[in-house]
Amino acid sequence: MEQVVELKSRDSDNKVTLSNFKLKYEDAPRIIELLIIVKHEIFSAKANIEIEEYDILSLKNRLQELYNGTNKMMAFMFNPISSQIVMNFEADEFGHVQIQLHLRNPELTDELSIGLKMDLTFLPEIICDLEAVISNKNEEPLM
Repeated sequence: MEQVVELKSRDSDNKVTLSNFKLKYEDAPRIIELLIIVKHEIFSAKANIEIEEYDILSLKNRLQELYNGTNKMMAFMFNPISSQIVMNFEADEFGHVQIQLHLRNPELTDELSIGLKMDLTFLPEIICDLEAVISNKNEEPLM
């Protein structure tokens, strides 16, 4: 079964989907290749990217802190492409999370910024999905 991690807005069809996780390099740092799809209103974009396995763990841990209320705001960048994808999360006192995603093309000056609004109750499922990717609990190996 393919592992999919989806961040979906509660009041629109805007979403960010991470899928097709594959272990590309097993040496430290372990590099994971994945497909990212961004849908914003009538626009959509997709790209295959490579990130460090640690980034998935870090994102999971920071989302857990957001859910637990330890942190109310956080910025997250994937390595080694930290200047290309930036995610900002902010939780309010009403149990909502505002996510700002900024995608930049390093070769051009283009930037796509989208906003997602989620309910905090969706974070445990996302955290679980990220844990499954990290633990490789999906039936097919990352390789």
